[in-house]
Amino acid sequence: MVVMVKLLLMDGGLRYTWGQNQTLFPVYPTPLYEFIINSTLAAVYLVFGQVLDTSFISRLIIFSFLILFPLSRFLIEYLRVNETVYAQLTFNQITSLVIVPFHFIVYFTLKKIYEKNILHSPVSN
Repeated sequence: MVVMVKLLLMDGGLRYTWGQNQTLFPVYPTPLYEFIINSTLAAVYLVFGQVLDTSFISRLIIFSFLILFPLSRFLIEYLRVNETVYAQLTFNQITSLVIVPFHFIVYFTLKKIYEKNILHSPVSN
């Protein structure tokens, strides 16, 4: 089966003119933007993970991913054509705004537990 896609570049977006999901108005290629952002994040994390191989850096990389990924999703949602749910925000933007503070809470809670365990663990010679 041959899949054909015909795209027209228009006013800062693409207009799909063939197939099942034709668009009347130009839309941004947000999957392409997400791919570029996520690939860049992955490449940066791989480089930092290999160059700076310490437990602190690995925790920092995981934490920064848990913060930057929802923030990138929040920004990409401004380009999509979705219905707003509350305060001119879409459901996915609200979800991203909830996830970021949750990750901060989890990070600092785990950090406090980790430091408490390190301070109160017996020192072995």
